[in-house]
Amino acid sequence: MGYTVRSWEAEAAPPQALGAFLDMLAGLGYNNLSLDIAWADVEPQPGQYDFSLYDRLLAVAEERGFTLQLKLNTRALPPWIGEDELVRDPDGNLPGGTAFHTLADPEVNAQIAAFARAVAEHYRGRPNLFYCGAFAVSFETEYHHSIWTDYSEPALRQFRAFLRTQYDAIADLNAAWETTYPSFDDLQFEFRGQCRSLTDRRYVDFQRYREDAAGRFFDAVADAVHAGDPEAKYGPQVGRIFSPECIRRGTVSVFRWARHCDVIFIDPAPLDDYPWSLAVPRASGKLIAVELDGVYAYRRDGLLPRLAEVYAEQTRLSFEHGASYVAHANWGPQEFGELQDVFPLCATAKQVPPRRTVATTAIYVSKWDEYCYEGRRGEPASQAAQRLFGELLAAGTAADIISDDLFTEDPAFLERYDRIHVPGGQVISAAAWEALHRCRADVVVAPGLGPFVDELGEHEWPVW
Repeated sequence: MGYTVRSWEAEAAPPQALGAFLDMLAGLGYNNLSLDIAWADVEPQPGQYDFSLYDRLLAVAEERGFTLQLKLNTRALPPWIGEDELVRDPDGNLPGGTAFHTLADPEVNAQIAAFARAVAEHYRGRPNLFYCGAFAVSFETEYHHSIWTDYSEPALRQFRAFLRTQYDAIADLNAAWETTYPSFDDLQFEFRGQCRSLTDRRYVDFQRYREDAAGRFFDAVADAVHAGDPEAKYGPQVGRIFSPECIRRGTVSVFRWARHCDVIFIDPAPLDDYPWSLAVPRASGKLIAVELDGVYAYRRDGLLPRLAEVYAEQTRLSFEHGASYVAHANWGPQEFGELQDVFPLCATAKQVPPRRTVATTAIYVSKWDEYCYEGRRGEPASQAAQRLFGELLAAGTAADIISDDLFTEDPAFLERYDRIHVPGGQVISAAAWEALHRCRADVVVAPGLGPFVDELGEHEWPVW
């Protein structure tokens, strides 16, 4: 069980103070320290790495037998990253007034990959649990948590290059987009958040580009971490995977752009359904890590009077439903003093054995139904899936949650299931429908669904 300490908190504390804090954590049942490695601290000049600050901090933890979970904090930008290498909003401004590196510049991505490899090489052989992408102010998601995506010049260049791979000629793109661009070099970001219609090819292409850009970035970082330390585990922190804000974040497609990763790190909100939250990434076969938030979130949600009980139960549920690692974060020093009874309960809760049942039942959530849901009647596929998951769990039936990116490139993935439920939604991509249609499983469609349409609104699929 881990506790998250922010780098700036650790830097401000003398070693003896950090040691005393870790001694207190050990007494409360913790055995892991989660700490972000700030890019700006480590690489003040391109290619010149200095780990002395973190060596001192991590030595204090290792002396006490703590294992490590290190976050690659590229949100802490070194001074040599230029203005033209930053994420921009649709108006060309820094989102929220904050500087955040683009994921679309090949040179910046190569520099970040080099940083990741250097960290992994330097700490190779240490008791690292895994590495985690720590990108935004919130240390989660592939883009800043408050914006849709990147409209910088590097992103526009990458978008144009991506579209060249999707269309044979500019005339084909113009026909699909209902535009009149003379060449691919003249293309602009048509989608700026104002329309999310499945009949708008501009939106669909935008989402496909975004998945491709994030995939390229995470492939590079994951490969760099593995090159630096073949035993290291790496994965992004994604918050949630299915929910309205996650459509904006893009985490619906995590199983595509985290394909080279080993871990998926989630941090559900206090009022979330924890068994469901764990079930969503579980079918991927990747390790699952969970971060439980601090007191402020429980105060916000009216759970403070039951904090110890709820916090311990969420720790227990996380381990029971498949988490390999649970970290607690964002507790202030005063809150530790006032609420220390919470942590011994959590230490007891983590002893629960994980569920080992191999599911032969799956619940399908259409990625494109999530992306295209806004503005349509009914509910998105994930809401219906969550409800069915709870019903099956209460009846003693284990069920995996599966989405397009788990099986469209490998239809054999579906052969592990005897039954696949389609409990909601209206949009199923051609690749997903074909794979579901041909698999051996009994595909059970909820009453009233269908015919389905593809993400472009061009084809209808009959109910099985």
